[in-house]
Amino acid sequence: MINLPFLSMLKSFFLVLILLVAIVFQAQAKVSTISSKGNIVANSISGIVFDNRRNALPDVDVELLDDLYRFVSRTRTDPTGRYFFSGMGQGRYKIRAFPLLLDFEEAVVDVEIVNFQLRNDRNLSSDSIIQDIFLRPRRGGLNDDEMTGTIFVQNTPKDAERLYVKALEDFKGKRVEEGIKNLQAAVSIFPEYYSALERLGNEFFKLKQYEIAAQAFLKAGEVNRKSAIAYYMLGYSFYMLKNYKAANIALRQALTITPASPRVLLMLGTSLRLNNEYEESEKQLKQAKKLAEGNLPDINMQLALLYGNNLKRYKEAADELEIYLKARPDGENTKFIKELIKKFKEKIAKS
Repeated sequence: MINLPFLSMLKSFFLVLILLVAIVFQAQAKVSTISSKGNIVANSISGIVFDNRRNALPDVDVELLDDLYRFVSRTRTDPTGRYFFSGMGQGRYKIRAFPLLLDFEEAVVDVEIVNFQLRNDRNLSSDSIIQDIFLRPRRGGLNDDEMTGTIFVQNTPKDAERLYVKALEDFKGKRVEEGIKNLQAAVSIFPEYYSALERLGNEFFKLKQYEIAAQAFLKAGEVNRKSAIAYYMLGYSFYMLKNYKAANIALRQALTITPASPRVLLMLGTSLRLNNEYEESEKQLKQAKKLAEGNLPDINMQLALLYGNNLKRYKEAADELEIYLKARPDGENTKFIKELIKKFKEKIAKS
């Protein structure tokens, strides 16, 4: 025999449960923004970009592409190497990372956003993908130890080494000021501390204190004369200070260590152009273009500026900009590039 009070209590329980479910659905419907395809924009893809030694890489450009390699969005890694995209709908995507500062090969990884359809064909569930990306050094580039010989071993005093390790922990925890102080303390104990000097240079470079950065990179290069990175960043620091003559000297030294680096050739060619050394600039930029094999559109931009603004070879300038635009069709400066191409073509017609 069924207990009526128990049956009544059970019925009440189910009514409360149904009411709670209805409230949850209503809240989800209000909080979630539905796209035209019925997908919520709470979807996200994030991760960290690492080098081959598991060092997080800041200031790396990262693009979100659809499954057909069409551009969706672009971002850049923060000081901890993290990137983040949100608002995409359900489907398959590609994450493309390409560093503009140092010589790593670009990487493309596949990800998939999956939303469960809960009712009325509306995707009310969100998906959050975590996808780390690892970049390989470009063969013969700045970070290719096998080619450049940049493996450098020192007998470091224990006190200095402890301060260096502490500094790395500080940077990881975003305690930049403390990290710099610990690096400086490590260098005061061991003035020839290459790793601490190079990291100091990079930290001051990121802070746009280029004079101090140049001092650190210069000392690092003196300690390890086979360090292409130290000389490259020394040249880059002088470039940012608009001291192109000094930049060219440092970048040529980097090039002797790593002659197959498109990144070094690009920076050298750019600095030579700004120093009015047009013939040599073209030589270095064309070599960079050959080695990059279409993977570094900034080379095309610099060639276009050289041809259009300096050498008055407008057809070649327009051609290089067309290549650049094809590589980055949805860049922030697309409108400007198209206007510049039009301007160069008008000059061709008049000549």
